[in-house]
Amino acid sequence: MMYIPFRITLLSDASFSDRARTAGGHETRPYIPGSALLGACAARLYRDLSADDAFTVFHSGKVRFMNAYPVAFSGEASSVAEEETVPMPFSLHRQKGVEHAPALNFIRFTPDELQEMTDKGIQHQQIRRGFLGLQGSEVGTKTTYRLKTAIDRAMGGRAAEGQLYGYEALEGGTVWHGAICFDDDVQVVQKQVLDGLNGDIRLGKSRTAEFGQARFEVLQKRQMQGTKAAVEDGRVVLYCKSDLALTDPVTGMPTLTPQAEHFCLPADSRFDASSSFVRTRSYAPFNGQRRAFDCERYVISAGSVLVFDVKSAVSDDCVRVLSAGVGDYLAEGLGDILLNPSFLRDRETALVKKEIFRADKGAAAPAMIDSELRARLLERRIRRLRGNVTEEALGHVSFVLKHCPVKDGFPGKSQWSQVRTIAQKARTMQELMDGLFGDKGLCVHGVSKTKWAAEFWIDTEPRSCASHLKDQIIGETKDFEKVRGMLMIVGSKVSEGLKGRK
Repeated sequence: MMYIPFRITLLSDASFSDRARTAGGHETRPYIPGSALLGACAARLYRDLSADDAFTVFHSGKVRFMNAYPVAFSGEASSVAEEETVPMPFSLHRQKGVEHAPALNFIRFTPDELQEMTDKGIQHQQIRRGFLGLQGSEVGTKTTYRLKTAIDRAMGGRAAEGQLYGYEALEGGTVWHGAICFDDDVQVVQKQVLDGLNGDIRLGKSRTAEFGQARFEVLQKRQMQGTKAAVEDGRVVLYCKSDLALTDPVTGMPTLTPQAEHFCLPADSRFDASSSFVRTRSYAPFNGQRRAFDCERYVISAGSVLVFDVKSAVSDDCVRVLSAGVGDYLAEGLGDILLNPSFLRDRETALVKKEIFRADKGAAAPAMIDSELRARLLERRIRRLRGNVTEEALGHVSFVLKHCPVKDGFPGKSQWSQVRTIAQKARTMQELMDGLFGDKGLCVHGVSKTKWAAEFWIDTEPRSCASHLKDQIIGETKDFEKVRGMLMIVGSKVSEGLKGRK
């Protein structure tokens, strides 16, 4: 198997949704998922590949787009070393309330030792968040939060009322490492895949706007080396470097209970749930090509540590199976399993906190205001802006509803709704005026002509509805966008107001 590492530098913030839910605040995954890289590659290559090659690259699992995790940086100006990281193992715990306490690897402690610490009043908590550097560091990701608002087309493209939302995103300028793995029998498509990703790409949500700009660089290729399948103290430790999606070998249904045959372990092996540290989650990934959600997935989360009691020797076949990936959705980076990893052999580790490596190390990260405060300030600003912009239009709406008779022969809700439609479709002032007052315009042609010619009295002077629309509402204004927005609001609101009047 060929293992090709890569580096991704985020040129802008990038967001990868953690959940499909819309309720509550948006959260991003703390890493770049392999599915995002698969999608970026498919967008460039899928149509150029033959049907067989496309299936091999994107669906067979013989080409695996692995997750990209942050690179640790010591913070020293002279240091250019990039330390790779993995998701924080869930077996690592730290004494509660002690800031610089070492991390204890609970799979290396007996139940009696853990109980003894509890009896002494020493409480530990799972570290859980962040990433573990392969040289003994602890790294956390940096995120930003940007607020957005939906657009109300009926109000001339202005901010919609009560539709404020935000995106959490990974901070731009950060550096990430991952890999693409090719089975030995698919080396022929390797160059096409790497060429399809090399250079500037777009990843994640809202990538057609300001999010998701990234630079992809291939690092030195190397052959994947399997870990020795040693049995230590009658057990084997499996670490989930990525999410793991398993199916029951009997029913074929998704399962969250690991079994020996999933990992090609000896048949007499037994999963030791009491010594393992497992977290699970479920999610429904969004398929951008089909514009729909895929089936919900139930997975064992990255960072989980699985312990198996093994009575007989582990074969080399186990190493080959684990290096090729375990479970489903291998093409998207799931099923990346490490056998007896070196960072889980010690009982105690003194983790050194480091920052995520940045391509622009000298530049300070932009200060972010508290997201809730920013939300309140932006919402207040939107309300004030909407009030100023629509005040004149709503004044015209009030005048029309007060003075225009509601009876046959005068413009009704259908005619005022057409005013809104004409304004919405117009692209220039001339096109707008032609649609209303041209040879075949709404106000001078067909059945509507007589309705718009109908007059009502203002003080002692008669005024036709058409002249009021042209002279009073449009007036002498030359600003097309303002006129267009005004007519969209007036047409929409007058039409709504006439619905309930008889």
